[in-house]
Amino acid sequence: MTKDKLLPPTVESVREVSLRNHLALASCRSSAGNTALLGELFIVASLSWFLREAGFGSKLDCFYREVQGALERCLGLTSSSDAWTIEPGDEAILARLLCFYDQQFAAAPVHLMDGARKRMLRLAQGERLFPWPDRE
Repeated sequence: MTKDKLLPPTVESVREVSLRNHLALASCRSSAGNTALLGELFIVASLSWFLREAGFGSKLDCFYREVQGALERCLGLTSSSDAWTIEPGDEAILARLLCFYDQQFAAAPVHLMDGARKRMLRLAQGERLFPWPDRE
């Protein structure tokens, strides 16, 4: 494994990823979202979970269930209307997710991010939308 894989991502990479994710949320908030942008938020949720499992962050399962609820409501709104929007309460939940993920991404070694992305791609091949256990 190369030195680059053992280190966290570069500051430039962290800024680029953070900007992309926060712009996705802002676009959805302003009714300018689309399937790809909402998909980015689903991806961030899964990657954040996998990084948490690897020891980066200590959010409780209930945090991810809140994120799941927010994303499911967003998905429901988009399927029932032409407007791609996020309710204010759900926006706050997703903003917390993005801030938490920014911290995780900045700290996690690149090889762990690569592994999290591979796990997320396998998840996307299945029928489940989220990697955490179903709600009880």
